[in-house]
Amino acid sequence: MRKIDGLLSASFVALFFILFPMAAGALEVAGYGVPETPWPEQYGNHRAVVEVETAGKDVSVEIPWRLKSSPGSQGLIVIEASTGRKVRRFGRCGFSAESGTVNFRAEGAGTYHIYYMPYKPDPTWAGFKGGYTLRNPGNFIPLKSKTIQGKLTRIESRTQLDSFYPMEVCPTAAEKRRLVRKYYGNDYLVFAENRINQVRMKKEIPYK
Repeated sequence: MRKIDGLLSASFVALFFILFPMAAGALEVAGYGVPETPWPEQYGNHRAVVEVETAGKDVSVEIPWRLKSSPGSQGLIVIEASTGRKVRRFGRCGFSAESGTVNFRAEGAGTYHIYYMPYKPDPTWAGFKGGYTLRNPGNFIPLKSKTIQGKLTRIESRTQLDSFYPMEVCPTAAEKRRLVRKYYGNDYLVFAENRINQVRMKKEIPYK
């Protein structure tokens, strides 16, 4: 086994799971869930559920999606949940594998769904075959007015099979550094895991 200071660059990680303590200013860990009814497949498999208290305002919300890679080159779809209407005026900033901030115009108060990683379904492949919908710069209009803060209530997956939780929810770089510092000097770390949680990532460890 490699020394712990080589843990972050290991090419294969098996059963290395730990609960990372939250520090001041650390990235939020969102709640995860699956809706009773799957949404239309063309929206992709993942969305953030956001609550907005005031109508007619520009809203900003950070989504701590904790992915393996940044979705910055991929499209976004923002939907007003009560009407099913697409929000045409929105923007993004600070997208990374760890999180991203989305700004949008909320014409009404209530629930909004922000779909990230959308794709065009392939009926011959029973869903996703590869190739996400790419970002269209023409869809992103800068928001000039002062924004209010939206409330992220949870992150949802279209079905349980599509869910990244818990074994594909990644720690941040800072959290991994804290793990290395905490156990520096140990030859290796092994954490037992229930067999219902299959190892899904070979080059990353889960936040769990």
